[in-house]
Amino acid sequence: MAGSSLVRVKLVSVAFMTIALGVILLQFASNVHEKSWQRILAGCAGIISVLISTVSVWMTLQRISYGHGLISVYSHFLLMMLMVFTRYPKVKRCKAAWKDPRKAQEDYLKTILKANLNTDYARDFGLASVTSLTDLKKQHPLTTYERYRPYVDRMAKGERNVLTGERTERLALTSGTTGKSKMIPYGKSLMTIYSQLIALSIELRVNAFGMGNFLQRETTLYTAPKLRYTEAGILMGPASMIPPSMKVILVIYSSPADAFQIEDPIDSIYVHLLFGLRDRNLRSLNCNFTPALISAMRMVEQRWPDIVRDTEIGTVTTTKVSPQIHQALVRAMDGGDPERAAELKKEFEKGFEGILKRVWPYMTHVQAIDPTGVKEMLLKSYVKGLPLFGHSLVATEGILGINLWLHNQGKDEFVLMPNVCVLEFIPEENIDEDQPETLLMDELEVGGVYEIVITQIFGIYRFRYGDVIKVKRYHFNTPVVEFMYRSGQILNVHSEKLDQGTVKSAIEAALGHWSNVKLEEYAVAESMLLDELVMGEADPCPYYLVFLELDKAPDDMNNISLEKVDEELCQHSFSYNSFREKGSIAPPLVHIVKPGTFDRLHDFILDNSTTTANQYKIPRKLRTTATLELMLDSSIRSNDSR
Repeated sequence: MAGSSLVRVKLVSVAFMTIALGVILLQFASNVHEKSWQRILAGCAGIISVLISTVSVWMTLQRISYGHGLISVYSHFLLMMLMVFTRYPKVKRCKAAWKDPRKAQEDYLKTILKANLNTDYARDFGLASVTSLTDLKKQHPLTTYERYRPYVDRMAKGERNVLTGERTERLALTSGTTGKSKMIPYGKSLMTIYSQLIALSIELRVNAFGMGNFLQRETTLYTAPKLRYTEAGILMGPASMIPPSMKVILVIYSSPADAFQIEDPIDSIYVHLLFGLRDRNLRSLNCNFTPALISAMRMVEQRWPDIVRDTEIGTVTTTKVSPQIHQALVRAMDGGDPERAAELKKEFEKGFEGILKRVWPYMTHVQAIDPTGVKEMLLKSYVKGLPLFGHSLVATEGILGINLWLHNQGKDEFVLMPNVCVLEFIPEENIDEDQPETLLMDELEVGGVYEIVITQIFGIYRFRYGDVIKVKRYHFNTPVVEFMYRSGQILNVHSEKLDQGTVKSAIEAALGHWSNVKLEEYAVAESMLLDELVMGEADPCPYYLVFLELDKAPDDMNNISLEKVDEELCQHSFSYNSFREKGSIAPPLVHIVKPGTFDRLHDFILDNSTTTANQYKIPRKLRTTATLELMLDSSIRSNDSR
């Protein structure tokens, strides 16, 4: 690419100039006899000049991303080298923790208690007497967010030493997947925690993909949240937000810094895709969740002529971007690249199977967490030929685990991280209890399913935030787990407790009975929510409302037997089948909804909640009458005989 070639020429020029300067300085140092400090200074400067020239020559041999200039390429290189050479002690600590997780957990608990000892919360609940995990379990009950809400509200007003001993720099908003959004106080300790994750990430990438891609950029699909502040001026936003203080790291991304300020989810994704596709030498594509990756790829399918035209002539097609940001984006397009545009057009016209590897031949991986089980489909379509993995098991409440197996093409697995959060586990059969007994990290059984309980330096103790995991095996002495579901999304109209994995499997099996039909999305509600919506007499026999969006309207929709959903639920769940046979649960009311309904649900939730585009996950369990009404209004066929 022309841009990369120009950078190489400049690097060679720097190399020649610095080596010439180095030779002059070293010669000067050898001729200075009386003033030793001058000789030492000149010698050091000469050596540094020679090193700079050596690095510059080495950098010309690397694959350089399009859009780099001389300053940005050195900044990118220095940032990557800093992360590489500072990773060793952190990686060593993580490995030690995996070998002795109980000790790591006890040590981190002491760190939490010491940091928050002089807080109102610690005094209110007698945490000064806690010195071990056993003490914590005896002294402090399992909690939900409501226990912390009044304390966080005080912190939002600027009070100090309430939940945490450090100054609150940000209130992180959860996505609200299982209810109202929560606020978690973040301070400087967050960077210590994330440094462990970054160190492991660099270690894994170097081991899996080598060190020859330091000057290749990444594309991350990011939408800026609307910035909000509390009355005390504390920033509020999702944990995934990129605050202004992190601007220095944006040099590693293909998009210019201004692109990370775009708040419209359609324009933002288009812009990141545009700048990413401009760069043939891209290293990786990053996205929070696989459903968002699918949406982005469908955008490419639909709008590739716009992408090709913008790439060719250097324009940026947006609708809701401010004039100032738009002008900066156009400047960053640098007049366009007809050669790259022609290359993209040729690949797009061939179709979209394996498109990522075709438009980015030097890409090493794609990163996205897969909460909905679509990874296999992506590997057979858009992502064919590339590794696809979720990097880490992360919640707003803390970092739980990291994926060490980047080339694993099955369901992502994560080894827990004992040195950055304190974890307890509730066996699945006891999840419905208010204060069940918990197990510690080294007490879990392979094959066991558990709800996670977290204690974290942010001032939350024994907090039930909702993730349910399954233990697959042990790495050293620490469990390796896979994500199962959110406990708040369990369906339960008559004590049957259907998890989302079972529901999805049953729905997919039901679709297997229908020809030429593919499931796009689904969601389920409990009939009690409908009773609340219509404000009528409650149905004496509860049931589910199932909403299915198909990839296309079937030729003869009346031939589809919607009763198959009920049959498959009975096949997939013993408890559901038992209650159906007893008549305690009525057959589900199944709706086929209009194409695009789940896109409208996405827009509705973003417009009417604190959830951001980066946090959004399709709500498999509908929890509000407003979302239920939207789905009912979109129905085009149902088996309603009630």
